[in-house]
Amino acid sequence: MQLAPKAVVVAVLRSAILWAILLIAAVGLVLGIPAMRIPIVFAVLGLAIVVALIELTWLTPAAVRSFRYSVSPDGIHTSEGVVFQRENFLPMQPILIVERRQGPIMRSVGLVKVRLRVPGSYVDIDGVTDDAFIDLQREVRSAHAPDAHG
Repeated sequence: MQLAPKAVVVAVLRSAILWAILLIAAVGLVLGIPAMRIPIVFAVLGLAIVVALIELTWLTPAAVRSFRYSVSPDGIHTSEGVVFQRENFLPMQPILIVERRQGPIMRSVGLVKVRLRVPGSYVDIDGVTDDAFIDLQREVRSAHAPDAHG
């Protein structure tokens, strides 16, 4: 399964907020730098703006769209990555809690983060619909249910 299309909007918005804060801080630093060093600072600031635009228009949306997960009776398989790819498998049995997390940005677009808690760690699936969360929770519960034949 793929993340909800609105997950791209959430990820880009989060990155844009971070970049805006960083660029505002950089401009604040520029105002306190001696005049002879300003061209170098503006060159670095220009480069930062170009990198921010590349991240916001290409890298972040591509990374969100590349994320996939699938649920089987044995576990949950995830794959992600644009430049560097990563695949993980989380066996069903160690999953202790399926947690629904939602901040204001996710809530405004109707998405949730699923946190799968295992002993000593957790795995997040960020940007799924409520229905996908319920399905995932049901799959984990059924994997932990006593076998009907036993």
